[in-house]
Amino acid sequence: LVRLAEAQAVSKDLKAAEQSLRKALEIKPDFLDAQRGLMLLMISEKRYADAIKIARTVQEQRPKQATGLVLEGEVNAARGDWPAAIAAYRAALQLQPNSELAGRLHAAIVRSGKAKEADQFAGTWMNSHPKDAWFTNYLAESALAQKDYAAAEKLYQNVVKLQPESALALNNLAWVTLQLKKDGALGYAEKANQLVPNQP
Repeated sequence: LVRLAEAQAVSKDLKAAEQSLRKALEIKPDFLDAQRGLMLLMISEKRYADAIKIARTVQEQRPKQATGLVLEGEVNAARGDWPAAIAAYRAALQLQPNSELAGRLHAAIVRSGKAKEADQFAGTWMNSHPKDAWFTNYLAESALAQKDYAAAEKLYQNVVKLQPESALALNNLAWVTLQLKKDGALGYAEKANQLVPNQP
């Protein structure tokens, strides 16, 4: 039924997709794939209150997991309610600390216009998780998107220290080094190419 709903959503038959997902939830009320699918459907139709209800149901069914709070964060982020998204992601992170959730929370704080608070959070997370290559890479990509090449360079260098075999980090470090007109860009690019040959 969930797969059928996916096909129906692709063909823009959203009513049928919703019916299929609701049937799936009648069979298994805590089936997360169906709940998430239905929530995304509600978001696409801007039925945010209904989407929040689904997230809260997941929270009741899985009180010791962060999943329901993450879903609530997604709904609030989709409607641009950044304070509510931040609160949900913060609660989720306390329940289940991991890199991806830290990234979601940081992004929400940035989107809310609180750059200083976002920097403070990133610093605190990095101090308590110094070997978190995923979060460091996320910060590097954020700096790169903002064309803050100096910050991106430092962050990518840290990623490469943590993951010397990361061709993607080496490739991005090469590009950033080139943008800063510094030596060493070619060396990083050559190493990336050796690790993952024949990749444009």
